Amino acid sequence: MVLKGCKACEFYVQRQLKIAKYDKNGNISQEYKAALADTINAMIENTQANYTIMQRPELLRSTNPWVKAFNMFKTPVLQTFGVVYDALNEHNAFVADYRAKSKTNKVTKNDIHNSNIKVARALSSTFMMIAMGAALRSFTDWLRGKEDWKNEKGEFDLRKYAAYIAQHMASDTAGFIMYGNELYNGILFFLDKEPLYTFDIPGISNLYEVAQSAFGLKKQ
Repeated sequence: MVLKGCKACEFYVQRQLKIAKYDKNGNISQEYKAALADTINAMIENTQANYTIMQRPELLRSTNPWVKAFNMFKTPVLQTFGVVYDALNEHNAFVADYRAKSKTNKVTKNDIHNSNIKVARALSSTFMMIAMGAALRSFTDWLRGKEDWKNEKGEFDLRKYAAYIAQHMASDTAGFIMYGNELYNGILFFLDKEPLYTFDIPGISNLYEVAQSAFGLKKQ
């Protein structure tokens, strides 16, 4: 997969960016190397969760044990949010510079066009990831015999299935905001539309487990 991704990056640089691989002397050009490196970095950033310190948001770099306890397992979600956020901010910056006719940055219409493509790709890939997650969840529920989309006769109901997919997609979308998923499921719980087992904040869960263990030791 890595090799195929690198080959796709080479194809993109040569065919889409139209940057020649070799210079007049038959050597790989510096412009091509730089463009290829940027493209590969973008591919990794947009498709893979990066757990290195420099690529993690400030919240996850905190050394505070309480902050760590309440924000475990948030790296992939926050990184996906960061990709969309960066693409939108880059686009807005390009538009502002172009309208201001900045002589320093010299933003062109082509830069704005490329930023539009970047935003579209970030949003579409995020949407596909959320939709795929909801579809896979429905598949696992089907395997477990927990099809919430059947009608009273036990038959497949398209409207119920669409509502099921929409609900899980909304839950995953809310998850891109810190504790948004827990808040969303909490609201559904109070509306009697969702059991509370989906409401899970690691810090609170850990405290609950500690208290439960301590209570169990006291009883013994």
